Amino acid sequence: TISNHMVQGFAMILTLFGLVLLMLGPRGMRYCFMPICYLVFCVTLAQMVMERVTFQLKLIASKGSWILLDVLGPVFGYTIDLTGNTLHIYPSTGPEIPLNVADACSGMRMVVAFFALAGAVALLTTNRWWQRIALMLLAGPVAVAMNIIRVAVLGLVSLVDPELASGDAHMVIGTLLLIPSLFFFLGLGWVLDRLISEPEGGKA
Repeated sequence: TISNHMVQGFAMILTLFGLVLLMLGPRGMRYCFMPICYLVFCVTLAQMVMERVTFQLKLIASKGSWILLDVLGPVFGYTIDLTGNTLHIYPSTGPEIPLNVADACSGMRMVVAFFALAGAVALLTTNRWWQRIALMLLAGPVAVAMNIIRVAVLGLVSLVDPELASGDAHMVIGTLLLIPSLFFFLGLGWVLDRLISEPEGGKA
C-alpha cells in the first residue's frame, strides 16, 4: 500500500484520467480534461513538503505583518517588536500582547485556496493560455500578501480584545479576504482580456 497521501491523490487523478479516456475517448476527454486537472487542488501535500513550505510562509507572514503593523503603530498608538515568529505588541495603555504566527497562520491553506480560485477564474473568464498562466502566476504573491494583511488585522483586533485573535478569527478573516481577492482576479482577467484585441471577422 502507498502511505503518501500526495502520491495517492495524483494516482487517483491519473486513474480517473485513464478511465475517462477509455470510456469516452479523445472527443469526450476534450471536455473533461480541465475539470480533471482541477482536482489537483484537492490533493494533500506530503508532510515533508508541507513543513518546508509552511516554515518559509511563516517567516514571510511574520516579517510582512510586522512591517505593516509597524507602519500603522503611530496611528493606533502602539509599538511592535518581532522575535522569531512572535509579534510583541505594546499598547500605549495596557500590557504586552504577544501574537504568535503559528502553522495555522502561515497561509498555506490560503495559498492553495487562491491557486484554486485563480484556476477557476482563468478557466471561466479567459480564452488564451498566456492569460491563464499569468493569473496562476499571480495567485501565489496575492495569497501571501493577503495572508500578511490577515495577520496584521488579527494584530489590530487584538488591541480591542486579545481573545479575538485566536480561535475561529483566523478562518473568518481569511474567508472574508477571499471576497475581494475574487473581484481582484476577475478584474485582472478583464484587463488581460483587453490587452490584445481580437481581429474582427471578415477583415484582413
